[in-house]
Amino acid sequence: MKKGTYPVFLALLIASVILAVSSTPLAAAPQRGGTLNIGINTDITAIDPHTTTAAITASVMGHVYERLIGLGENLELVPVLAERWEISDDNLQITFYLRKGKLFHNGQEMTADDVKFTFDRIRTPEIKFGRKKDFADIDRIEVVDKYTVRFYMKKSNLSMLYSMAYLSPLVAVVCEDEVEKQGEKMTNPIGTGPYKFVEWKPDRHILLERFEKYVPQPGPKNGFGGERVAYLDKLKFIPITEESAATMALLNKEVDLLVYVPFGMVEQFKNNYAKKGIVLEEKTSPNWGEIQIHMQKPVVENLKFRQAMAYAIDRDIVLQAALKGHGTPHSSWVARKNAYYTPFHDKWYEKDTAKAKKLLKEAGYNGEEVNISVSKKYPMHFGIAVAVQSELQAVGINAKLKVMEWANLIKAMYGNDFEILICSHTARPDPVTAYFYMKLNGMEEKYPRMAQIKEEAAGTLDTQKRIALFEEAHQMCIDTVPSYVFYNQNIVQAWQDNVKGYTIWEAGMQRYWGVWKEK
Repeated sequence: MKKGTYPVFLALLIASVILAVSSTPLAAAPQRGGTLNIGINTDITAIDPHTTTAAITASVMGHVYERLIGLGENLELVPVLAERWEISDDNLQITFYLRKGKLFHNGQEMTADDVKFTFDRIRTPEIKFGRKKDFADIDRIEVVDKYTVRFYMKKSNLSMLYSMAYLSPLVAVVCEDEVEKQGEKMTNPIGTGPYKFVEWKPDRHILLERFEKYVPQPGPKNGFGGERVAYLDKLKFIPITEESAATMALLNKEVDLLVYVPFGMVEQFKNNYAKKGIVLEEKTSPNWGEIQIHMQKPVVENLKFRQAMAYAIDRDIVLQAALKGHGTPHSSWVARKNAYYTPFHDKWYEKDTAKAKKLLKEAGYNGEEVNISVSKKYPMHFGIAVAVQSELQAVGINAKLKVMEWANLIKAMYGNDFEILICSHTARPDPVTAYFYMKLNGMEEKYPRMAQIKEEAAGTLDTQKRIALFEEAHQMCIDTVPSYVFYNQNIVQAWQDNVKGYTIWEAGMQRYWGVWKEK
């Protein structure tokens, strides 16, 4: 640069920077106030979090209650009401150190007594808690002091930490005095969350309002952890079960946000409704769809027959039939979003009709009828069933649909009363709980190593050890075909463009802290 031109150049540079900054709009600051009207596709089933496994209840009441520990964005364990925890060398003692000054909505401070009461309560026969078995290895719970609680274990089971953080049912810490005051049945929920319960009018709405004394924990928002700032005065959850009615409610601004956009309407939202101020977002969740194959039932007990099934099915055809393509093909019960996922879990069979027919011949298959049990309660399940039936029939398998009521299908699944069964599952942050379903199709009896893998994984939180164990479990699934995982399902939601700070969490839970309405 020539001497004497630098000051002029610097002045021009500074001027251009000032102009650029002044012409760039600043990010809007969060605004307090207002009511967010949220369209949900089904009503909650209870207001006592310990008495229901419904995901919608956990999602809504997760704004009222909080967990001892939670899940982060990538389904890792994060502190919530416990600021930290320690595990003894033998894994038989887990000590939690609680946040001080954490208030219930009745103004009472949460203490170790409430934590002990909570976990004693969910283990009692009187409370129909949906994952009671996850806490069966607790021997006793000790209140060490006001802010310290220690769990003594019968045996090593560190998977219990994931169960504490589970998405649904909500393992909420409740106020001992309040539950006893309400006669053991929680009719007026009292939690520690950023919003407090106002009312539930079944099939009409659930109304929550900001808890003014709530103090967010430090750190950026991270799943259920980090800072939870309640900008909105109220949250109003409105059940709208009919899809077209829900869409019209959003377009007419009767609701600000829809938590479920039908897959068949996504293109219409993109092409038409975006022009009307509607924001659409789609993300792949860890939820998965699959078929379970019973390994001890006639015909399907034959390994070569199950391998023939695997070669017969094109997962892309199933994905299109079930979700109209709104998902990501996947092969494992360890989802891509999971902290223990590796590319090894992408390995699976590729469709090969010739191999399928060859294996059927080697299996000695003679056209025996094979039933596919399914319910029409969820359209995606029936879509899977129809596609799988067509694919199997194309290679000569006499596959028949056995359509059942939902309650009967669940009974059949847990009662080992099926040959092939269609199902889907919400996120399982700990793959140990995902592989639980191997108990329902006879695999653990036929291949005991699967139960051993689960036991070993439950006894450690060492990431590399767990990765190796879950890869071994997936290899066993490839070798023995106890099931066929097709995809991880997408979540599609839409909202008015004046709703700020909201984004889909792939885990499938709603989070309205850090969200506001632009006025």
